[in-house]
Amino acid sequence: MLTGIFLSLVIHHIIIWKTKSPNIRVNKIFYNVFQKFDILTVLFFAYSWELLEYYFELGLFGSRIAYWFAGSEFWVNRFLFDPFIVLGGYILGKKYKNITIPATTLCVIWIIVSVFFFPHSMWLHEIL
Repeated sequence: MLTGIFLSLVIHHIIIWKTKSPNIRVNKIFYNVFQKFDILTVLFFAYSWELLEYYFELGLFGSRIAYWFAGSEFWVNRFLFDPFIVLGGYILGKKYKNITIPATTLCVIWIIVSVFFFPHSMWLHEIL
């Protein structure tokens, strides 16, 4: 969910940056096309991450990274729930723009804590 909210912040800033071009015609075309395909873009990023995560779990990037991911994720979670939770976060962040900065901050803090302080990704699940 936090990743989707973060994507809404990034995509919003890309739209603002791209539409500041002096060419008004290009701005309208870019904005209209992006508004139609923004959900597909978010799903593309979500499924791309799932593919990369699968390669991490298999150990293609080293045994240390495979150990940190601690096994393989259930396929329903990988193909359905994770991407659509990211999409839900994107829609939420798009609708309520004031939550994007706190959610992004929380997301970055969680990544830093879980990568640098936890022995592996399932450590918190094991102690609970």
